[in-house]
Amino acid sequence: MKAMAPFARLGVRSLRGGVSLLASGYVFPGITYTQSGNLTYFDSTGTLQTAAVDTMVRDYDPSTLVLRGYPFWEARTNLCLQSANIGTTWSTSATTTTLDTTTSPDGTVNADSLFDTVANTTHDLTQNITIANATVYTFSIFAKQATLTKCELIATRGGGASFLARGFDLAAGTSSANQSGLPDAGSASSFITPVGNGFYRIGITFTSDGTAGVVRVRLANASGVVSYAGSVQSIALFGGVLEAGSFATPYIATTTGAVTRAAPSCAVTGTNFSNIYNQLMDTVVATIKRPAAISNSVAWCISDGTFNEFIGVYTDGTPNHVYTVNDGGVQQVGMQLLAGAGTANTNYKSAVAFKAAAFAGAENGITGTPVASGTMPTPNAMYIGSLNGSSQFLNGWIPNLQIYQAALNASVGGLSS
Repeated sequence: MKAMAPFARLGVRSLRGGVSLLASGYVFPGITYTQSGNLTYFDSTGTLQTAAVDTMVRDYDPSTLVLRGYPFWEARTNLCLQSANIGTTWSTSATTTTLDTTTSPDGTVNADSLFDTVANTTHDLTQNITIANATVYTFSIFAKQATLTKCELIATRGGGASFLARGFDLAAGTSSANQSGLPDAGSASSFITPVGNGFYRIGITFTSDGTAGVVRVRLANASGVVSYAGSVQSIALFGGVLEAGSFATPYIATTTGAVTRAAPSCAVTGTNFSNIYNQLMDTVVATIKRPAAISNSVAWCISDGTFNEFIGVYTDGTPNHVYTVNDGGVQQVGMQLLAGAGTANTNYKSAVAFKAAAFAGAENGITGTPVASGTMPTPNAMYIGSLNGSSQFLNGWIPNLQIYQAALNASVGGLSS
């Protein structure tokens, strides 16, 4: 077993026989992390913040203030312009707007009010957006009750008369079938998530069938009726996002143009890697949280930058939680740790041990089927939150990650509990 002494001088958090890579308030100093900007997260007070470039941050649940972990998100582009200013680019129909009336999730008074008018009709806020055909999109916005408590989100999917909609109750924190007489997104393709201070992030997911996209917030009265005679009542809105993908990712602020949040790269390479990795045997323990059922989502991998020399824990296309070892491009281990995606926003703790002819794994205390054959690969780096630092991003959080320079096969059940 290699000595950890060189890292003691670097402020490394040592474990018995191993090293902590990520923990609450701690990042292993041998990690190289890059992320070029536009990453938002919630701090320990539940306030929406923007991370500094190339800086790892801890993200918290803004409603419960429970630590979610270090975030790892794929690149996404917000196509919705003027995300925090509904007074421009957005168009109104039987509605009026007043800017900067309410404290938004970022702690400043920059959320806007959308009022109905006395007209006996539907009351809408709309933005036309060019989208790609046959592509999955998610539209979301932060919304808070004021003198109105209900609204709908509507997406014109690009085909002109092809719609999807869902109703939301901002007092109860629930969603329901829309009252606009449109195809309903249902609970599987919509969400309402509390983010503190009375705000919810609400959203719908749809597949486009053309390129002329439209996203719309439609007000509803106390009964949920959407065509009614208004009385100058309102809700507060902030942070509209339209992004390509089957689930929402952190808010991306825009003004006059679309904005992209780049994916991160997080790796341990060179002597930093060779000092923590034992070519003969190791054990990796990781706690992972995902916001939804996400396929091809890599928690971590140890590799040569390819899938040929590879050890890793990830979700497959089902998505099952799996542990895989490849040597020379040949799979040595293909162990299922959990059947199915598990429960969204729930911690899953895995422990996997590997040495030649002795591979073991477990998740949340339940052990997989051991593999008593196979050879070890020859990797040169560890990648965290992605496949080889460039694809199949975790799209979630890692609160804890440790590596031990020993194959703790008999202990994986306990280590994963």
